[in-house]
Amino acid sequence: MKKILLVLILIMATSPSRVFAGYKEGMDALQDSDYELALAIFLPLARDGIANAQYNVGLLFQQGRGIKQNYKKASQWYLAAANQEHIGAQNNIGSLYRLGQGVDQNYKSAAYWYRRALQDSPLSRNNLAFLYTNGLGVEKNYDTAFHLLKWAAESGHVKSIFGLGKLYEKGQGVEKNTKKAADMYKLAAHKNYPRAMYQMGLLHEKGVMFKRNLKAAAQWYLEAAKRNYASAQVRIGSMYMDGLGVTQNYKEAHRWFLSASRRGHPHANYALGLIYKKGLGVKSNSDQARLYFLRATENNNLTKQNR
Repeated sequence: MKKILLVLILIMATSPSRVFAGYKEGMDALQDSDYELALAIFLPLARDGIANAQYNVGLLFQQGRGIKQNYKKASQWYLAAANQEHIGAQNNIGSLYRLGQGVDQNYKSAAYWYRRALQDSPLSRNNLAFLYTNGLGVEKNYDTAFHLLKWAAESGHVKSIFGLGKLYEKGQGVEKNTKKAADMYKLAAHKNYPRAMYQMGLLHEKGVMFKRNLKAAAQWYLEAAKRNYASAQVRIGSMYMDGLGVTQNYKEAHRWFLSASRRGHPHANYALGLIYKKGLGVKSNSDQARLYFLRATENNNLTKQNR
């Protein structure tokens, strides 16, 4: 509390040097994961119209760090910063409009804000490409989506590199080219993008674009699983269960299924039900089995409702 008071005293005087000093204190607090202190520092600066502070206050409200999560307040602070041409805020308010978080869902507004940030934000190019790929708030246009992703990918944006691979694979907005698709997936995977690692696992497991190699598939799944990608956790769990590409190990299978289950993956819950029913690597427990089978059913029903 004393530290918060000292910083607030520092930033109450609004000379540029003191504002900068206060903002730096806020960034230091963020880096130290002291979110309550960061919010206490940024909030007065945000109220004084400092765009970077407004953006960070929005981020804290959106993520629920240092304060209860509140998408509506996040949207208000992002909007204030976005109107001052803050690139990150423009992208984030666009995403809130796309998802309908804190504001009424409005794809046209999402596209508007992504375009505002387009020149300096690979992330906004990627997000706008998503709208063009799916015809959300804009007329579906794969050519535009491809050029936006290519533009973003050339600046090293890993999600766009992966998205470019998808377009090459499907021949959307560009001539179908599975070799280029494979190159994009591999590049994104080597940049530690979990979804691309999972994709590499699938391709090696199925023998698509790459020679079938279960050991390589397991290695890619494992790397994605370590980065909390639930679908990869289910696949590596299944491979440990069946001894495919790895030595059969029911305890490892149980560990990865449990991790995916905590993220609400229905297949993981079903697999855990089987493990407890048959006593594979754990003591047989019919009550636990029924619990996980029930969770699998509930997750499946929720997924269908949200389609």
